[in-house]
Amino acid sequence: MDEEEFKSLCKNVSGSDSYRNLIRNSDSLKGTKVCADLKIENTNLGETAMGMSFSGNMVVGITCSNPSMNIWLGDRFAFNDERRAGPKLLVGDVVRVYGYFSGTEVFTTTGGGNVEAPVLDIRYIDFYSQ
Repeated sequence: MDEEEFKSLCKNVSGSDSYRNLIRNSDSLKGTKVCADLKIENTNLGETAMGMSFSGNMVVGITCSNPSMNIWLGDRFAFNDERRAGPKLLVGDVVRVYGYFSGTEVFTTTGGGNVEAPVLDIRYIDFYSQ
């Protein structure tokens, strides 16, 4: 399957209802092709972003309801950047990511609590702004 065909099969999960559905039905939705509009909040191992501490190979983004108008919803996604090539992601980039929903993961907040976030395995990225 080529890139354009893959992208056309992805369901946009940027909205709050879609986001909550991913968390609520994570077991049955694993492997689903999804896309989301995000503002990149962290790209480095062990960084803190949006009040959550990340380790491993995770990147975190906050959902965007309208990238051209800079309107942010506040839902958090973590993702593994599994692209074979392409520009490096930087904090502040506004992107649409395409990939597979791989379930949820519980992250520790900087305040000592826990938050569950959807995790995406990203295959392609379109940049709105860099």
